[in-house]
Amino acid sequence: MDRGADPVTIEFCSKFLWNHGSKNVRHRVIQGGLLPAVVESYYPNDYNDYGILLEDDVEVSPFYYLWVKYTILKYRYGPAKYQRLFGISLYGQRQMELHMVGRRPYDPESIFHGTKFPSRSPYLSQVPCSWGAVYFPEIK
Repeated sequence: MDRGADPVTIEFCSKFLWNHGSKNVRHRVIQGGLLPAVVESYYPNDYNDYGILLEDDVEVSPFYYLWVKYTILKYRYGPAKYQRLFGISLYGQRQMELHMVGRRPYDPESIFHGTKFPSRSPYLSQVPCSWGAVYFPEIK
């Protein structure tokens, strides 16, 4: 909870009944802004605790949970474990925002064109996405 939360919000969050496991309410002492609020919203309890963070205007597929679960099983617990993977994006970016000269269109489907892979294949990227992602508890 952000530093500027009013007493009504603090009380509501503290008394809210959550019947699906444990609930922890954390209240920032120092004003942090958007980035710390997002980053600090996920505190894993152990190495099998994953966090799904979604923007408030994201709409997910009815199959997102199934896809996430099987993707975690494949990349984290499967025979070819990826050692430096820290999350799975649920959003296919359309702009590459890290170019020095500014944004550039990004079309991963065109990269797969003419290869043995389907045009909508999952792919590894070093660019994190905050629109919707699953974050791992640590980098192995």
